[in-house]
Amino acid sequence: VCIELSTSWILNIFQFSRLAMIHSIISLGLILLISLYSSNGFILSKANNRIKLTTIHSTELKVVIESQENSPSIRPSITDKARTITHVCTSGTLCTTSVMEEVTGAPFGSYVDYILDDNGWPCMLLSDQSLHTSNIKNNPQVSLFCQLPRSQYGQQTAGLSRVTIIGKVQPIPSDELSAIKLAFTLVHQYADQIVDSPKFSFCRIKPQKIYFSGGFGVMATWVDVAEYESAKPDVLAQEVSAMLAKINTDKQGELLL
Repeated sequence: VCIELSTSWILNIFQFSRLAMIHSIISLGLILLISLYSSNGFILSKANNRIKLTTIHSTELKVVIESQENSPSIRPSITDKARTITHVCTSGTLCTTSVMEEVTGAPFGSYVDYILDDNGWPCMLLSDQSLHTSNIKNNPQVSLFCQLPRSQYGQQTAGLSRVTIIGKVQPIPSDELSAIKLAFTLVHQYADQIVDSPKFSFCRIKPQKIYFSGGFGVMATWVDVAEYESAKPDVLAQEVSAMLAKINTDKQGELLL
């Protein structure tokens, strides 16, 4: 009887250990998936029994490349990251050239909401009475700056990735206007009250140059416009911080292993 009890007890321990190991492997796989597909060039590390999100600096990136030089990379490209930023952001700073007296020709920055069309071009709903609209009528050459929003689990503002789109403002063709209106009101619900007003009109920026910055101390470069237009945004970009927080909160037992 003693032998049977001892054997059963050992088997129970073995079964429990096997389940814990499977659970840990699943958690590790989830962490690895987040790391590989993160749009902002992040890496994950374990410190003080917590998962930490940090930017990949040049020395760290070198290590990653050397260890995976014989394997195909599944990390998002710079172009994918740029498209992800403009997709995640739904507002930015529109810079136009002022036409007002005493400041004629000076850069004028203003806050605008936008959505992207199928090519990744920012589409805006502008008031005819706004200063930036008056500036655009005189000179359609503009730039739009957008930066990833800072979450409660994220980095310092200086470390956030950002994109600047330089191009010319043009009207949206009538055959695309209905779809743009619907999409814009879904993202910006307040626009439902003004979208058909004669005092507001839709326009979009046709990119000529696109500049990507990974954040303070991270590589910055120009992005090919054609590649940007065909790129796909990272579907996990908006969920990474929440997923990391959940792992740190709910998986403390596995992190201790």
